[in-house]
Parts: sequence; structure tokens; C-alpha cells
Amino acid sequence: MADDPDHTPQQRDLLSPTLALANDWIETERTRMRPFEETDAKAAFVWFSDPTVMEYIPGGLDATLEDTRSRIARYRKHQARFGFSKRLIIHRETGEAIGDAGLFHLPDGHRIELGFRLARPYWGAGYAVEAGQAWLGWFEQHLEGRTLFADVHRRNVRSQRVLTRLGFSCSHLEPVAEMPMLIFWHSGRVSREHADIESGRMPILQRSLAEPPELLTFGGVTLHFSKIFPGDAVRGFAPFYHYRIIVSDTEVGHINLRVGDTDHVVSCAGHIGFEIAAPFRGHRHAFSACRALAPFARSLRQELILTCDHDNQASRRTIELLGAAYIDEVPIPPDDPQYLRGSRTKHRFLWRP
Repeated sequence: MADDPDHTPQQRDLLSPTLALANDWIETERTRMRPFEETDAKAAFVWFSDPTVMEYIPGGLDATLEDTRSRIARYRKHQARFGFSKRLIIHRETGEAIGDAGLFHLPDGHRIELGFRLARPYWGAGYAVEAGQAWLGWFEQHLEGRTLFADVHRRNVRSQRVLTRLGFSCSHLEPVAEMPMLIFWHSGRVSREHADIESGRMPILQRSLAEPPELLTFGGVTLHFSKIFPGDAVRGFAPFYHYRIIVSDTEVGHINLRVGDTDHVVSCAGHIGFEIAAPFRGHRHAFSACRALAPFARSLRQELILTCDHDNQASRRTIELLGAAYIDEVPIPPDDPQYLRGSRTKHRFLWRP
């Protein structure tokens, strides 16, 4: 490499096989990945100190070069102990260090995660997918029978797309270093059941869903159980029971009972949501439906959050008629679907059914 005219001395140092044994390289079409060395701190500080690159990383950015040296020391320690860690990504054509990718243990010390970061000039060019595919191959070869995980902030849509392209599935929402992270998994040849057991996961629900009553009645209203809708961890949606509201053999609306305490449920949607078709409004059908649902809801939890828009007086009257106590008015996060539909705040109430 010493006589390579196409690379600067610093680039030749990054590529030098003296820094890592040849069999420690992981090759892709456009990159090479090798274990970090102490001398890589200055090059890696470019992206580790970038607030945009590190926005969704637990622990945040590196404020100083010494922070990056400490980070690299952790990676090297992990490499020495487990035989894998985050690695430096080097562009094969230019010799530039462009990011890092590799495997690391999640804070629980048991699950192994895939992680990747790229300096901003290299975003959107497929390097993350390319590196991820290489690491999937390494993982299947060296850790066959294990389940690979990845944690990504719920707002980090770019990384979520990369993981989906790599064949990962989203499992659940879980705090990692006090950040709301989605946990993705890639099973290879193992089953979903094995992945759940290995993860020791903290799902939206801490238990299996209870069997719902098929029929519930109150004051001339009958609820007919329809189906259970699964939760969506990517959007923070909890699973819910869906009932049709029937009056005199006519379907007049529906009511949902959400099970779980995601941000979307607690701050926006509430544990119960209902809708009455326009021709049937004004007859307290929503109130009767809530009262019919109350015994089943009470079997699941003692307290429920109910919400309504600031200007939805009909829903507010229903909630107050139920005897729910007013809590507060809260803003709706801009990434919540109800915000996109025009809602900006929610009045929240506490109901003990």
C-alpha cells in the first residue's frame, strides 16, 4: 500500500492490513469493514460528533475527540471479548472512512443487535443496506441459530426502511437508555417463537389478550364482537377489541377497546374510541355502548383514559355523562395520525368503569 498513488497517506493508513489481519476484513462491493483501531478516532469523530447523524442514538453525540476515543475503546473491548463489534466502514475506491457498522450487545447483555451509521455525504446511496447484508451473512455463518436484533428510534424512518429492506420485522416498542426504541428482529432460519423467547422482550402487552365476550348489552344497545386488531409498534398503536353497536337489529356505529399504554393511547386516542353514524346520533347510543363495554373493560384494568377533541362537544358530553374526571388538555405530537387529520389538542379524562 505504501506506493499506492490513488490514496493519501491517511487513507493508506486506514486501508493498511497491518491494522487488522486480512481475515478480519468484511468485504462488500463498494466498502471494506475492519475492527476499529485507536488511531481511527479523528476520522470517526466526523460522524460521531454530527448532531444530525447522532440525533436518534442513545447517549447522543460525542462532544469531544476524547469521547470518540472512549467509544472506540468500548468497541475494541467488545471485539476482544466476543469476537465481533462495530467496525469502521472504508470506501474501497477513495479510501475514506465513511461510517461504522457491526454487531453489538443490547444493554440487557443478551441480545445481539445490528447497528450502522454513515457520515451525511453518504446517506441515500445504499451503503447501509450493503453493509447490513454483509453483516447478516457474517452472523449466519458465525452465530447460526441465534436471532439478530436491531433497535431504532421510533422517529428514525430512514433506518426503519433499511431494516425492512434487510428482512427485519418490527417486534415491539421498548426503552433503550431512556429513548423510545423499536426493536426489530431477523430470525434467519429460526421461528418467531424462538425470537420472542431469546429477546426477553417487553411488548406493548405484558400478557396475552383475554377472550372477549361475544355480546354485551345496556339500555337497548347490544355490542357484537367483531375482531381483534393487532398492535402496530412502528406507529405506537395498541391492539384493540372491535365491537359493532347494534340497536333494533340495525348497526349504528362501532366501539373499540384498546389494550396497552402507548403514547398514542395515553395522549391521543384513549383506551376507548367510538363512532356513531350521523343518522343515529343524539340518542345516547355512545353512552350506552360505553356502559355495555364497562364490565369487560373493568376486567382488564381499573382505570381508563378517555379523550376527545377540543371542539367535540358531543363526545365530551358522553364522557362527562359516564362520570369520568377531567385531567388536562395535551398537545398532539406532530407524528401522530390524529395530528395529520387536523387535531391539535386532546382533552383527557380518567374513567373508572
